[in-house]
Amino acid sequence: MSGGITCPNCGQQVEQDAWKCPHCGIDLALAAVLAEERTFAFTSQESDGALIAPEILVPRLGDILLERKLIRPSDLQNALDYSARLTSQNHPRLLGQILLDLNLIDRETLDLVITEQIYKLQAALRQSNQLLELRVQERTNDLQTALAKLSELSQLKSNFISNISHELRTPLTHIKGYLDLFADESLGALNPGQKNAMDIVLRSEARLEQLIDDLIRFTLAERGEFTLHLGAYEVEELIKPSVERSARTAQNRNVSIEITIPEGLPRIKADAEKITWVILQ
Repeated sequence: MSGGITCPNCGQQVEQDAWKCPHCGIDLALAAVLAEERTFAFTSQESDGALIAPEILVPRLGDILLERKLIRPSDLQNALDYSARLTSQNHPRLLGQILLDLNLIDRETLDLVITEQIYKLQAALRQSNQLLELRVQERTNDLQTALAKLSELSQLKSNFISNISHELRTPLTHIKGYLDLFADESLGALNPGQKNAMDIVLRSEARLEQLIDDLIRFTLAERGEFTLHLGAYEVEELIKPSVERSARTAQNRNVSIEITIPEGLPRIKADAEKITWVILQ
């Protein structure tokens, strides 16, 4: 036949563009796959010389042959008994090969059943893979949606914290201004009890101001807007402002702060304001 090919299953010539063999009815693509498997599988032999066949890919071959009424229950039982004897003699054989040896089935029928079952297994595997890919894609989409929602919520939270922090700063500035006027007695003299109360209020205001500054810094860092303004400093230059700002609090708590800096340290590059903030934490 001009331009034809040979069916891997029955060996008959078929058209070049045919997808199914008109002689044995097998799917040619499947037959090609099975023929390739046989080429490799039949190169291996068991210890007693029996060839390893594609049958090993088909589970419950005996039940399938019974369901299709290709063998009788007594035939299957005879084959299983024979298989058990061979196995006990360390010469195990596949069920299909035993059925052929006992002339309980012919090669063509056995190969056709095995081919059909392998085709069904391949179809089931393809369907399972497609279903798995679909489920993976669905889960991926769900995760992407959840991640986008989480990112949106995180941005809303950052914006809220940033806005509320700046809103708190405005009235706090007014409070601090008037507290300073009261503390330095610009608005009138204070008695000792009032001075003591004013010191407590000033410390609380400074603490509140520090908390708001910290909140703003953390918000900026979370949003990726935390920038550094680097400069060259001596180590002592970076540490002294923190100690000075903490001196009053330390004194009120009977704490003594001392600085010990080795001599000869090189100048370092840093953001002085943020280093001070870190030390104060």
